[in-house]
Amino acid sequence: MNVLPPLDWRELGIDTKGRTRGQIKTTCPKCSHTRKNRTEPCLSVNLDMNRYKCHHCGWSGPEKGYARSRGQLGSGPAAYGSKLTQWDREEPKTYVRPEPIERSEEDAATKRMYEYFAERGISRETVDALGVTTTGKTIAWPYYRDGELINVKHRWYATVTDKETGEVIRKKRHRMEAGAELIFYNLDNAIGSDVVYIVEGEPDVMAMREAGYDAVISPPNGAPDENTDITNASLDYLLSGEELFENAKRVIMCGDMDAPGRRLMDELARRIGKEKCWKVEWPDGYKDANDVLMDDFLGADGIRHYVESAKPYPVDGITEPKDYLDDLWKYEHETEQGVRLSDWPGFSNTVRISEGQLSIWTGIPSSGKSVFLNHLTLQLALEHGWKIGMFSPEYHPVELHVRDLVECALGKPMNRKFHKHATREEVAEMVERISEHYRFILPPEPTLDDVLYRAKALVFREGIKFLVIDPWTEIDADRPAGMSATDYVDYALKRIRRFGRDYGCHVAVVAHPTKMKPIEDRDGTRQWPVVTPYDISDSRHWYEMADVICSVWRDKSLPDEPVEVHVQKVRFRDNGDIGKTLFKYDRISRRYTDVTLDYLPEDLQVTV
Repeated sequence: MNVLPPLDWRELGIDTKGRTRGQIKTTCPKCSHTRKNRTEPCLSVNLDMNRYKCHHCGWSGPEKGYARSRGQLGSGPAAYGSKLTQWDREEPKTYVRPEPIERSEEDAATKRMYEYFAERGISRETVDALGVTTTGKTIAWPYYRDGELINVKHRWYATVTDKETGEVIRKKRHRMEAGAELIFYNLDNAIGSDVVYIVEGEPDVMAMREAGYDAVISPPNGAPDENTDITNASLDYLLSGEELFENAKRVIMCGDMDAPGRRLMDELARRIGKEKCWKVEWPDGYKDANDVLMDDFLGADGIRHYVESAKPYPVDGITEPKDYLDDLWKYEHETEQGVRLSDWPGFSNTVRISEGQLSIWTGIPSSGKSVFLNHLTLQLALEHGWKIGMFSPEYHPVELHVRDLVECALGKPMNRKFHKHATREEVAEMVERISEHYRFILPPEPTLDDVLYRAKALVFREGIKFLVIDPWTEIDADRPAGMSATDYVDYALKRIRRFGRDYGCHVAVVAHPTKMKPIEDRDGTRQWPVVTPYDISDSRHWYEMADVICSVWRDKSLPDEPVEVHVQKVRFRDNGDIGKTLFKYDRISRRYTDVTLDYLPEDLQVTV
């Protein structure tokens, strides 16, 4: 049911399509009538939370005071939750709109531009069709969306002297319009296409058009250099193609064959979803589509041949050994997979965290599972640059979760009753820093579909590599009639694992055990046992599906004794092995200190 009394959607001019609950996408009364595609649904509406936002013009609401003036906001969890969706919190960005560049066919610079493209096998018709022009000093590619000029890419050649050889060479230079929005090039020509082609560079878009392909787009700024961690890059321009990729049946990656180009295409495929992506391999010695077009023997026919020979990314379950040859060479030198956490050497000797895996975290209530995952994700974020998605509804209100992350990251509390507390400046700086890495998932109805839908959006938009579902019991079990709880867990874990593998995202699920009984020692001391995956509610499938299983245990009667993290399963030996790590837990800073190597005898210490 609606958590708040509904807004007067008709007064706002919003067509809710007869719906009274849930989320919909519809046309925007503020901008849709001005757009080339007037029926495109660009307005996101949450009917349960009384929120709306246009992803084209930025109109959102309700405006401040709207709900309160109508007595709709109230107080308590539902009202608080209604303010927490990410797109609701963000202010719409404002961008500069560039001025159109006038073209003159009689101009000498324009004639030189046509000659330049002719040398690259690109006809005057293609140049004109795409509106490419020149300023006299630069070649200018206009970027349009819905017929509106959004940005302009300028290219020119600068004469530079090589520092080592002293040779004078010409180097390409590029720039976009300052303050303008970054979107895909040639976006309008791809809208509505079942098959979309992605290249790396505007000349490659033009070359593909010469071969008969119109629905070709290009990132605005090419591939990041090899020193950039592209898996954690924001790639903001992806948002401009979100609906394009959602509606396309196939996306063909036709990027450059150098290392940065391959990395870019692989990362785009990961975020879009490899299940609909195919990859073109240009022939040896040819970097891109324009290189193939310029070859007298290959030309446009060559482009068509290699595009039609594209192969799907290996997600359909039909591959052959040679598909993995390039990946095999890492095993010549590397003896382990996954990332090590430098603050936790003992834990990293036991198990390491890899992308695309499913880990299960369990333990008796109040054993510290959630706080442990906070510290683990902070190390992944701040040490390795990973981006994290958190579905943690038990952390309510959400600022408590933010506080715990901040205090753990700083190593000191915010509370001023402590002598060594964090200052306001330190807190603000750390919030800014972790905001680069964390996103909270707060769906109105926390079904598995709702959580994974938003997680997929975060992979696409932010490039998240680690998803926390904490705890499993907060997922609404929307299981079909006649399906047992055990079968539903099997079905759900398969979907979660498939999501992680398809999108290269590690998924950590916190699962509580069934009601357990303490064990009584000979001296009458009662102690809780270490939880195993077979103790988790509803299903044996927890053990079978997981790649990694960790059980957190502590002696509640001896709070100063180390917390034990038992690694009970590691599917792949390259990620580690079963074992136990000891941690000291500081309740003030919420930090875990790995003390395994201080407690274990030398002959029992695991070294890698």
